[in-house]
Amino acid sequence: MPDFIIEANIAQFKELLARETDTKKIATLHRLLAEQKAKRADLLCEGAEARGRRASIQNSLKLQQGRLGAASASLCHTRMGTQHH
Repeated sequence: MPDFIIEANIAQFKELLARETDTKKIATLHRLLAEQKAKRADLLCEGAEARGRRASIQNSLKLQQGRLGAASASLCHTRMGTQHH
């Protein structure tokens, strides 16, 4: 569920709780509110994990690109006969 829907649900349940007087409905609204807050927390955790994985992948790619760049430069120097021994 997209996060904007979860945020809208949370706001709606809070508004309903502010006006509701029936104890059964209040209990239901509290349960629904808690469920939406849990979903929001799950999304935040998933987002943080994804950002962590993405950063790790990006760092690995940078390292690989650096190694490839060094290897390419070395190969270029070898082919041109400019590599120092």
